[in-house]
Amino acid sequence: MAANRSEKIRPPAVIILILLHVLLGIGALGGGGVLVADPTGATMGMPLSMLDGLPFRTFLAPALALALLLGVCPLLVAIGLWNPRALAFFELLNPSKSRRWPFAASISIGVYLMGWTLGEMMIWGWVWPSAIYCAWGGVVVAITFVTSVKRYLQVAASASAR
Repeated sequence: MAANRSEKIRPPAVIILILLHVLLGIGALGGGGVLVADPTGATMGMPLSMLDGLPFRTFLAPALALALLLGVCPLLVAIGLWNPRALAFFELLNPSKSRRWPFAASISIGVYLMGWTLGEMMIWGWVWPSAIYCAWGGVVVAITFVTSVKRYLQVAASASAR
């Protein structure tokens, strides 16, 4: 009985990681949604000239990528962190046999966020929001590797043997 109870206790690092993913997801859905609604970028004060030299004529494609990859995906990871057995079909994509899918997915989101923001800074120069989001991605990766998070997402020995 005590083992079942301890499995349900989320370490503080997991709670922080969930909050980071939820806030990222909500923000990216908001920003992506505004750009989908107005792909010219005018609503957000972003001129189309920002896309000069890029393979886009409007902000629609980047907005859809933002909404899906940094909006929907982090929210799915947050669900998986809240309940590691939720959305079990993602285990099919999981490269780790020793940890549940949110472990690899959380690392992927953090790395992708750092890459996205570093790409922005390479194209448009250093701006503090991009720097903050880049650091956010690094924090997500670092917290995912905290021992209590790894232990929380560890697959039981009998389940990993299957």
